[in-house]
Amino acid sequence: MRLITYCADVGSTKSGNFGWARITGLPDQFEARTGKSIDGLIESMVADLGSTIVSLGIEAPLYIPVPRSANRLSCGRPGEGSRSCFAPAGGYVTTLAVHQSAYLLRELADRVNELDVTLDLEQWATSPSNLFIWEAFVSQNAHTKSDAHVDDAITGATLFHRKYREVGSQMDNALPVDPDRTADQISLIGAAIMWAGIRTELELLRASAVCVRPTKPFEPKDVSILTE
Repeated sequence: MRLITYCADVGSTKSGNFGWARITGLPDQFEARTGKSIDGLIESMVADLGSTIVSLGIEAPLYIPVPRSANRLSCGRPGEGSRSCFAPAGGYVTTLAVHQSAYLLRELADRVNELDVTLDLEQWATSPSNLFIWEAFVSQNAHTKSDAHVDDAITGATLFHRKYREVGSQMDNALPVDPDRTADQISLIGAAIMWAGIRTELELLRASAVCVRPTKPFEPKDVSILTE
């Protein structure tokens, strides 16, 4: 079964600062369909989830750490550097991501028969779950010169699509941002999955997410882009 990879670059839908990309194909032959409407993203995912497996990256922190020591409160996650999830921009986009993810997941649950969502990459590789959700972290040098939200979504999606084909379920060990193994996590995306009525396991509230952090923008010569 072929893989289709989506990525949503979170931002204000009222101000036109939301963008998404749908990636298919192989490295050096990527095909991207992009859009700026969250409802357009949902429509596209509904069509794909009926026939194949789908991954969805969300460009925002999807979990936050809860350390064992008060000295570690307000500290970002390993690998974030100056782009901490607790910085003003991080806090803003995190809140929007919960808001928008809950909306998206509720709509998918209402419209896709037998929707199954997982945050566990290894489970996704071996089970019939049709939707895997991961975190995209597109910042600093990975931004394109256009500074367009759809371009950042293409950057995140193409990296996941290529990495998963290269290392499969081991890719969580091949990427630069990992959960702090000494801390618990509050899973914001896990809460959204439960809120949408898709799954009910309380363990989801402690789940982290695979985080993909590109170091450079996508190469336009490698991607054929169709904008909706």
